[in-house]
Amino acid sequence: MRLLSTIFIGAVLVTSALPAGTAIAVPAQGDVRPLVSGERVRVNKITRDITSAMQELDKNGAKPFQDPAYVKRWQQSYERFKKALAKYPQVNDPDVIAATRKLQEYANLIQVGINEGTKQVQQTGDVQARLAKIETAFRSNQPPGWLKVPFTEEQVRQWINKAGVAKGTAESAIAALDDIAKNAYLPVNAGPSQSGDRYDKQDLSRLKNYANSIVKKVNEAVVTTEQNLRHAAEMQGRELQGYNQIDPNDPSDQANYFLNEGAEARMYAGFERQLAIANSFVAYQKGLGQQPNKAVTDRVAYIEGVKQRYGALREKLLGESSLPEAKSTDSKLIDIANRILAIPRYKFGNHGPVVLTSKGIVQKEKELSEEEYNDVDISLSGEITLTGTKTTWHYRWDEFTFATPIQDPHSKQWYVWWITAKKFSSGASTTPIGEWVSGGATKGGVILEKTFKFN
Repeated sequence: MRLLSTIFIGAVLVTSALPAGTAIAVPAQGDVRPLVSGERVRVNKITRDITSAMQELDKNGAKPFQDPAYVKRWQQSYERFKKALAKYPQVNDPDVIAATRKLQEYANLIQVGINEGTKQVQQTGDVQARLAKIETAFRSNQPPGWLKVPFTEEQVRQWINKAGVAKGTAESAIAALDDIAKNAYLPVNAGPSQSGDRYDKQDLSRLKNYANSIVKKVNEAVVTTEQNLRHAAEMQGRELQGYNQIDPNDPSDQANYFLNEGAEARMYAGFERQLAIANSFVAYQKGLGQQPNKAVTDRVAYIEGVKQRYGALREKLLGESSLPEAKSTDSKLIDIANRILAIPRYKFGNHGPVVLTSKGIVQKEKELSEEEYNDVDISLSGEITLTGTKTTWHYRWDEFTFATPIQDPHSKQWYVWWITAKKFSSGASTTPIGEWVSGGATKGGVILEKTFKFN
């Protein structure tokens, strides 16, 4: 607001905003000598200086008058001009009259600034306190990130509430900051910003940028959450198709999805994860105050159905699972197998009947070599010469295979184990020679105890 456009220049000097005793003194009428040439020059300069000061004052507008230091600066300026003009008692001289009137305008202009500044302070209140409160509100109401699937309805409600409060706080702050920017005087602090400084114009810009960033983050969180939901729905659709491709009549699928160790736990964990994802769609719509649509509720029901069908199929397959058909009933080999199962270092534990899966003993052999270098020589030409020893071991052994159910000590479930029995007649220095040992054991699928008989 420019000040000159709001004042009325009258014959009476406005002095209410200035220190006591600031009215221009008018000497008593009498014989006063005329101004000499040098004095007239100085009086005219006072008029010009007052005019220049008024232009600067008008250019700055009313806002700076909210600052007591700014008011004091112009009051002191007025006092200096008044004191300078008081040196010339030739009040009827045209140049003195012009200077006096200009000083009156100057006083009126200062008063208008004080009046307008007072009104603005009344409108804006304690700006420093308001800005401090806005910044505290920002810290206390941070925007949430996007919701990651899966989530519950309660989590959705908390997220929506947090996002709403953060965005509402930021939008209210933007309106308040715009009002402060329009009406408040916030000069830029001198020097680097330090803790405890008064808020200035740069802080106002910083707070508004921060408020806009909060609104942006909330909007982005909503968009990202909904994009994440759509992506989860697409991924889930493909995974659910995978369940439909499991063939309970295929031996490989039977092992991998129903009977192998951990298969049941993996499958049910997958079902629970899919249900949590599907229920996230329900939770999101409910959290927004909407009734979940049919596509969402149908997907939850579908996954529940898949889970139930899996359980029924697994029970059926377990009931049908059995030990492999024996390829031999050689009692000597069965006795060897039982002795291997009893060796403490293998920790096989409780086991059921042994089923021979090979027709008899087969002989095998293999040669392995190992080189050990103890010196490396590199010639000037770059040729490398290795010096050391080479050791070759010739392995020869008898072998047969068998299967047996072994009980897991923790779950108490029974699993089929496939074991290779070996007896070496030659080998390395650490090879057990002349005794039957386990040459390899593989854990297979679950088998029910009722499907086999103990020896």
